[in-house]
Amino acid sequence: MRLIKFVLCFLSLTIILIYIFACFFDGVALFADKSISAPVKEIMTVVANTLEVPIFEILAVALPIVLVLFLWRHKLSAMLALLLILAASYAVNIGFPSLTEGKTVEVDVTAEDCERALRSVADKLNELSYANDSASVDYLEYAREYIKKELNVELKNLPKIKGTAFPKLLERWGILGYFAFPTAEIIVCEAQPSFMLPFTAVHELMHYSGVMLEDEANLHAFKILVSSGTPCNEFSAYFAAFTHIGGLLARLDADRYFEIYSALDDEVKECFAERLDFLEKGQGRVKDALENANNAAITARDERGAKSYSYTAHLLVNCILDGNSNMLSE
Repeated sequence: MRLIKFVLCFLSLTIILIYIFACFFDGVALFADKSISAPVKEIMTVVANTLEVPIFEILAVALPIVLVLFLWRHKLSAMLALLLILAASYAVNIGFPSLTEGKTVEVDVTAEDCERALRSVADKLNELSYANDSASVDYLEYAREYIKKELNVELKNLPKIKGTAFPKLLERWGILGYFAFPTAEIIVCEAQPSFMLPFTAVHELMHYSGVMLEDEANLHAFKILVSSGTPCNEFSAYFAAFTHIGGLLARLDADRYFEIYSALDDEVKECFAERLDFLEKGQGRVKDALENANNAAITARDERGAKSYSYTAHLLVNCILDGNSNMLSE
């Protein structure tokens, strides 16, 4: 009996150590070919792709249960192990540098710039008018080519886009998707409107590729989807652009924003209503706590913190008006 208990405790601790080891190496270095973690990432991607279920979420549930079942007599050890897991997970977020080292070129825009860009985006949305039955290309494959060309990073194995095992929780917490660093998985909340999924997935793929700042990831996701040549993917990109640029213009000049929004087709407005319905389901103290934790993690690698999300609008305005593909410093 003691031997069985020893083996179980040894295995559980081994799992925890492997998890922390993976977090450390995937957090200290870039997920790029020049990175010491590249082989680790490739192995983890291959392993994760063998299963349709999100391994990260299974581990997140299983590890505490293992600790409770097999380490309950060693309360201090169990608590220390959990703290190490949390610390390692946090270290992954703050220790993951950007390919551009956070040196995003500062771009100032005026209300007039926002208005011109938003009118252009609105015209594209009215032209595309999202169709749920549109045939979608494999935007991940297209993204792989873009990443190799623009970022000089070759992805040997593409991660699968996995639906979360807890859609109701992510919906309530207002989470569209996330990149699980320890298991190299891209996990999305499939409860979000379908037209938002392509942008969410490609945004997380950019994190997988080593682009860690939020505004940079959004900019690259926009460029990839608008050039994919597929209406539903383009719609997803322009829809996201409208929310970012529209938010900025609404703060600068609300009247101009509402004038442009009012001119959208009814089908497009229905999409915005669907998005709002989804986002309004996110509520509660847990959501607020997660937002605070996320902001703290982002601030650790980017002093702008969560404000970096809103800075996306500045990059998009410049991209749309000037067609400038060199907004990220070399």
